[in-house]
Amino acid sequence: MRHRKANVKLGRTASHRRMMLRNMVTSLFDGYLVDEEAEKAKEARRAAAQGADEKRSKSDSRPRRQTNRLVTTVDKAKALRPLVDKVAILAKKGDVPSYRRAMGILTKGSVVNRLFEEVKKGVLFQERECGFMTMGRVGVRKGDAAVMAAVSLITPDYVKVGGKTGRGRRRREDRSRRVEASRKRQAELLTSEE
Repeated sequence: MRHRKANVKLGRTASHRRMMLRNMVTSLFDGYLVDEEAEKAKEARRAAAQGADEKRSKSDSRPRRQTNRLVTTVDKAKALRPLVDKVAILAKKGDVPSYRRAMGILTKGSVVNRLFEEVKKGVLFQERECGFMTMGRVGVRKGDAAVMAAVSLITPDYVKVGGKTGRGRRRREDRSRRVEASRKRQAELLTSEE
């Protein structure tokens, strides 16, 4: 029986776990919903600072972080999925009570505003009823060998990588190739004996 096994505790207290998941879902939506005006203003400030300080070298500049995905452990990603779906469904409803509930989940009001605007425009989530997040394993963490996963939103420009070219299909193709080679050898042996 699975009594009292409704959620994964992730080694944290309930309040810590709840806040961690809220921060993660906020970061995920914030990474996709980049405010272009704020980014332009930030670039202008950076260019002005770089112009003022000519001693700064090009190798000193940091690469931009990848904004449309979040890398975390597989267990945290699995715990994050229901929360992402809940926020996306609230955004699809688009009414005032849904807005208030989304404000209770996401930690930044600007992210909620941008999310509801994008959904209202018809840019996000129109063709989906559920399953708004995708997760792919990306390897193990060096320190503790925890299995890591890259989490991202399924957006209109999302293309599923891999598809049916997975391990099972490759095995079937290899097996059919070996069987065909074996049949060819047997046919050669039969013709050489005659």
